[in-house]
Amino acid sequence: MSEAPRSPLITLNAGEGQLPKAVAAVKPQPQTPAGKSRLPQPQTRLPMPSTQLPMPNSRYGATKRKQDFTPDVQNVVGIKRKADTVRGAPPPKMPNIRKTTAAGTRPGTRAAVAAKPPVGRPSAASRAGATRGAAAAKTGARNVTARGAGTKPAPKAGGMTRSNSGSTIPKGAAAKKRPAWDLKGRIEDMEKVMQCMQSEKEAITQQKEEITQRSDHIQQDLQTLQHENSTLQQRVREGDTTVRDLQKKNQNLEEDVERLSRQKKSLERERDDLESDLKTSRSECQGLKGTIAQQAAAQEGIKAELQLSKSQLETTNVALQAEKTTVEGLKNELAEALQKIADQDVQLQQAETDRRVLHNTIQELKGNIRVFARLRPMLPTEGANSDGIDDIPHFAWYDGNVLELDKAMDGDPNETMSGLKRTTSQKVEFNFDRVFAPSSSQAEVFEEIAQLVQSALDGYNVCIFAYGQTGSGKTHTMEGDMEGTPEHRGMIPRAVEQIFCTAEKLKTKGWEYKITASFLEIYNESLRDLLDSKQDKKMDIKLKDGRSSKDNKTNDVYVSNQVVVDVNSEAEVYPLLKKANKHRAVAATKCNDRSSRSHSVFQLTIKGENHLTSESCSGVLNLIDLAGSEQVKKSGSQGKQLQEAQNINKSLSNLSLVITALSNKDSYIPYRNSKLTHLLQNSLGGNSKTLMFVNVSPQEEHLGESINSLRFATTVNQCNIGTAQKKVK
Repeated sequence: MSEAPRSPLITLNAGEGQLPKAVAAVKPQPQTPAGKSRLPQPQTRLPMPSTQLPMPNSRYGATKRKQDFTPDVQNVVGIKRKADTVRGAPPPKMPNIRKTTAAGTRPGTRAAVAAKPPVGRPSAASRAGATRGAAAAKTGARNVTARGAGTKPAPKAGGMTRSNSGSTIPKGAAAKKRPAWDLKGRIEDMEKVMQCMQSEKEAITQQKEEITQRSDHIQQDLQTLQHENSTLQQRVREGDTTVRDLQKKNQNLEEDVERLSRQKKSLERERDDLESDLKTSRSECQGLKGTIAQQAAAQEGIKAELQLSKSQLETTNVALQAEKTTVEGLKNELAEALQKIADQDVQLQQAETDRRVLHNTIQELKGNIRVFARLRPMLPTEGANSDGIDDIPHFAWYDGNVLELDKAMDGDPNETMSGLKRTTSQKVEFNFDRVFAPSSSQAEVFEEIAQLVQSALDGYNVCIFAYGQTGSGKTHTMEGDMEGTPEHRGMIPRAVEQIFCTAEKLKTKGWEYKITASFLEIYNESLRDLLDSKQDKKMDIKLKDGRSSKDNKTNDVYVSNQVVVDVNSEAEVYPLLKKANKHRAVAATKCNDRSSRSHSVFQLTIKGENHLTSESCSGVLNLIDLAGSEQVKKSGSQGKQLQEAQNINKSLSNLSLVITALSNKDSYIPYRNSKLTHLLQNSLGGNSKTLMFVNVSPQEEHLGESINSLRFATTVNQCNIGTAQKKVK
């Protein structure tokens, strides 16, 4: 609700003939019935609450006695209720008394009476101001009288009346207006007005003093009420605290009762269970008594059996003693047998060492560079017989190591013999370490080189490479068909299988092997890693240990920046072979639909260590598939294939020069003339056991190339490069 407007200040202007008195305006209060005071009577005392606090009924049937609580605790509830009533009631409103003081005076003092106005007729403004001041004074007096109980009303001027304009004039003045020249009369009228105003001023001053006294009493009552209110609030807060404590105690007691009730129920259940168990036990006890009686009867029979068992036990102990004697004898025999086994293990290890020595001695007696010739069978497109019988008129083989060719006398051996008339013929015979007929299987061929592969596990360098013209079956011999049936696998996958199988068997004799694999090719006189898909590394052939000695027999070579993969089984090697086969350079020519355009070199490095004998060794197995030699005129090579054919023929020619120099015991061997001979320096330089396959094409038009290949193979077979040395750490 908005505050009621304050009454204007009552001001008498001395210059206008009014009293210089400031009367405090009192804030108007709401209307109340006549005869009743607006100010509420202060309540000095509050009714005291009941002294007994009801307690909750106890589960045990007992009640708390009133003497158990202090008097302050007993009347907490009544105090709290009374405090809530006091909080809800609004505080008593005090009259808003505003005192206005004149300049140079203090509140409570009377203002000096203004100087007597000058004689003369007051102006219209003065009369209006006087009228307004008198009306305001009367209004203020009436308001004060209405608010103050028992206050006397201001006396009314008997000879004064109020005109329509609001000014107070003596009676009779309104009926007759004095003329302007009647100054005396007008002064008398003014004096009467002054007396009336003076009477009203005195009444207002008296009312002000009464209001001031009443305000002081009200202030005292207010302070008393505030003090009592503060005391009651403090007692209410204390009562609230006590109530909370009692409620908490009551809650704890209820929880205890609930807990004890649960314990009681639990104990009752346990009692019921125990009673049930007791009944069951009693029935079982009766049954057991009957059982005991039966067992007592049976016990007598058991005693008789026990006596019999004792006698049997004595007999058994005698027999056991005899058995112990027998066991002791067997233990002695077992110890002797174990000692014999240990001695045999030592002998077996010595026999394995002797076997390795004898095995490699036999390989050395067979020659450092051994040559096997393999004649490829005719293909269906070349007129092969359907019955599978080898029928090649211009070739003959016998004794397992002789290959005979029948060539025309009047023809050029380098030209095809197709269409020529055979007037006379000349047979050319070649002898090698082994000659394989066209019907020989891959397994038969590998059986002849298996002992050489074994030498790699014994710590020797072993090199097996295939040589021959394009289309003669070199890749089939070395790699075979790894995707097809097992009998078509070549020397490389079979050698890998033998290496890992033998290494697994040698574990029982104390040998542990670490094997790594690498695969590269020589394409256009540059090295390419077939296991590296990026092909962004520069590879070069270097001497081991960084030495640069001219003695090629004591310096092994290796390839830098080559990818080397650790392998633990043949299953880990086959994916590497397939990956290399995809990366190898091949192309179709007139001589071969899938001609290898590079020399491939697959290498296994084998390092072994025997933890029983502390012996260790290191060997390398090189399996090389050389690119086929070809005549450029017959192959029809052009452009890129022409360059490939020239590099292939050049490297094979340099290989022939190296073999010739080795056969002639020359002081200088031109290994560095080509990448191929430089890489084969380890195999041809005397510290390796080397075997060469010379593959021969059965086609008559290739007879000239076949004769050249066989002649080169004969030269290699007659070459003596020295004895290979075992690598022992």
